[in-house]
Amino acid sequence: KLSVYRDRVEFSASSAQKTVFDYASLAAVKKRLLPTPAILFITEDARTESCAATSKNIHEAFLHVEQAVKPYLEARKARLLAQGIRYSFVSSMGMTNSGILNLGDDRAEFLSKSGKTETVPYEEVKSAALSAGGLELSLFNGSVKSFGVEKELRDEVLAYVRGAIEPYLAKRKADLLARGIYFSYLSAQGQETGTMDIYEDRAEFTARSGRVEAVPFQRVRLAQLYTDFLEFHMVDGSVRSFAVDRDEQNEILAFVRSAVEPYMKWRTEGFDTVFGSAERFEVNRERGVFHLIRQNGAVITDEQPLESLAACRKEEPTELNPLISGLRIGGKAIADKAHEMAGKQGEEEEEQVRSIDLVLTIQSGEDRQTESLRFGDFPIGVSRTSSKYIQCSAEADKLMDFLRSECPACELTVPEPAAPKAAEEPIPEAGSESRAEAAEPVPAGPGERAASQQEKDPLGVQKYIDRISQYIDTCQTPMTIAFQGSSDRGESNMLKMLSGSLEERYKGDRIWLHTKQLSRSDLGEKLPMFLGATLVSQLGGANDGRVVKFAKAFINLSVTLISQGNSDGQFFIDAFFKENPKSSLEDMVETFSELVRKKTAGGKGKVIVFVDGLDGLAPAKMIEVLEAMEDFFACEGCVFVVAVDYAAVIRGIGERYGQDEARGKNFFSKVFRISFRMPASGYQMESYVKTRLDRLGLSGVEGDEVESYCRLLAHSIGGKPERMGQLFDSFELLKTLADEDMYTSGDRRLILFGLLCMQNRFPAVYSRLVQMKNAVTPALLAGMCDLDSDLVVNSGLPEEERPDFREFAQTFCGITDNDGGAGISQMESSMFAQVLEFTSITSM
Repeated sequence: KLSVYRDRVEFSASSAQKTVFDYASLAAVKKRLLPTPAILFITEDARTESCAATSKNIHEAFLHVEQAVKPYLEARKARLLAQGIRYSFVSSMGMTNSGILNLGDDRAEFLSKSGKTETVPYEEVKSAALSAGGLELSLFNGSVKSFGVEKELRDEVLAYVRGAIEPYLAKRKADLLARGIYFSYLSAQGQETGTMDIYEDRAEFTARSGRVEAVPFQRVRLAQLYTDFLEFHMVDGSVRSFAVDRDEQNEILAFVRSAVEPYMKWRTEGFDTVFGSAERFEVNRERGVFHLIRQNGAVITDEQPLESLAACRKEEPTELNPLISGLRIGGKAIADKAHEMAGKQGEEEEEQVRSIDLVLTIQSGEDRQTESLRFGDFPIGVSRTSSKYIQCSAEADKLMDFLRSECPACELTVPEPAAPKAAEEPIPEAGSESRAEAAEPVPAGPGERAASQQEKDPLGVQKYIDRISQYIDTCQTPMTIAFQGSSDRGESNMLKMLSGSLEERYKGDRIWLHTKQLSRSDLGEKLPMFLGATLVSQLGGANDGRVVKFAKAFINLSVTLISQGNSDGQFFIDAFFKENPKSSLEDMVETFSELVRKKTAGGKGKVIVFVDGLDGLAPAKMIEVLEAMEDFFACEGCVFVVAVDYAAVIRGIGERYGQDEARGKNFFSKVFRISFRMPASGYQMESYVKTRLDRLGLSGVEGDEVESYCRLLAHSIGGKPERMGQLFDSFELLKTLADEDMYTSGDRRLILFGLLCMQNRFPAVYSRLVQMKNAVTPALLAGMCDLDSDLVVNSGLPEEERPDFREFAQTFCGITDNDGGAGISQMESSMFAQVLEFTSITSM
């Protein structure tokens, strides 16, 4: 029996036990409908007492209780105002910690139902904001306090708190300015945390260990933001990085740049006489001073008076790195062997210069220092007849002439011409054969594993692959086939499928040319020879002579270094192809053609060359590679199958030769005899999803659930085979780490899959969601579809991506609301939070 009085509510059970709820001790009263109807009495000490009711009488009973409690709540409000507490309401910290939040003029105080009190003084608060339906207070110590706030109160509460903390912020700023500090915030350098103070002339980082690191603005040449770090690029070439407060980072950067600018102008303006390029000698004639610039401007030395130059010595060292010397000797041996086979006489090797250096002696009082300036850097060496040497040497001579006229007291020294060197001994024969064998490259090509036809071809493209295979069997050579499209549509995988379908008929007569590593090189006129040498090295047989085997090892080493971004790879190519480019290319094409003739046994077979990786090059670079291969495309007995995108060819021709679409079309039709584009209908997403679910042991998944997987993919990464494969690989990996119910429950595994889709396509929103994993509520999840929600806005998702995210979110929320009820329930929200916690182990 429920009895409602003016000052209390009495609840009597059938056992005659009676419970009394006294209005005078209440902070709030609420109505609950699910899971069981009840009236909730929240006391001032944050406890919640539940009084059961039935669905028939709860509304009427609550109306009586609400009216009876109202005067007591009004009296409580007046009492709190007298104590300086402006707001007092039911709140929460996290998902389970509920209680009462009191907001006063100088602090926020949270009293949990467990009796624990959390106090946040406003003088420790840096900023206040709304996030995920709650009040978020960011503190100067780097921590964040979040409290739940009812929707109708949020804006009012936020405005009040911001007004309350403003005087404390103003006082703190005034105190810092009195000490000469314009900004002060929690920061980090590497793994060490501390405080960063920005002064007018310096930035000072004080670590918690007590270590202090000062960055004088006088020594800074560039300040910039990199992610959440403020980078100081110093005049000595070093870089100092410190974490920067995200709320103020743009304001801080503007202040630092303004503070650095006068020093930058003083250091660089007026230096109008310049000698050198990568390393420079710069003179300010008006002030009679000079400085040195190194590392393309990354290092700027302190300025010195011109009269302090006591001596300048020009040096031209000729000692090369032993590895480079060995490669040069090997390259010459190969070239001499090629001349011998062609009945020609090889040329003598000229002396090689490693660099052109000017060594400056600077006298300052009793102190004497030496600075070296490099006017030419030739790691693999150049001859003195080279145009590169002549240009760099002339620039060094200009500086010498300038010093001769402007600094007559400066002693100038020029090296004597070097005496001719004795001819190098050829590479000894002993043991070279076995080393060349060991370095011989293994032909590249994809392997096939035993699998069902559906697993081999989940996207339904095999029928097209079979038709192309049949065409290759019967076509005339030379033949060049374009596989049109981008790598996102899986051309690389289709090339592997095509290679597999041709394996039995062509066995060792299939080779692969991977061009992606060329994105890090600039071979220029040597590119055709490099590509030809790579083809020859793959096509050559095990019985080739010593010279060819050395070439294979050499090309293998160069490709490895280039793919790693090592500039030595290109230096090795320069050394290897030192001969006249035209005759070398003709010899290379003839060598390749001869190997093809041997392989095809008088025209009865074919050599299939698969070319991939062009999509990884800039469009103009891609055109350069295709042009470099044209002579090889014309070799009899060859079928070149090239993964290339028609639109990229048009863009590449435009970038290389100017915007001319007609020229691009002519180039495409000239290079490729036929082209093939995979029909869009060839991609069967549903079949692919079923195949991958079968591999996970979820063979019983059908109908609506499969459709849900497809919709999540369609609204996130799309039907791109490679990206779908990567995503399902992550899905399969997580299965090995998950509890059993994570994948046996269809609802959980769909949420898990949806979160993986979000992590791949919308990482900014996913990262923000992981940060808020302890504050997931039905309102937060429902708000994902709102482009102005706190989750979307505070994630930093770009404006142009937000409509796409809304489509994805609508699909995802529909899946999360698995019972099809009137929105996402608390139970569904809790399930989402559990899965989110689990997926965070794969987040970056």
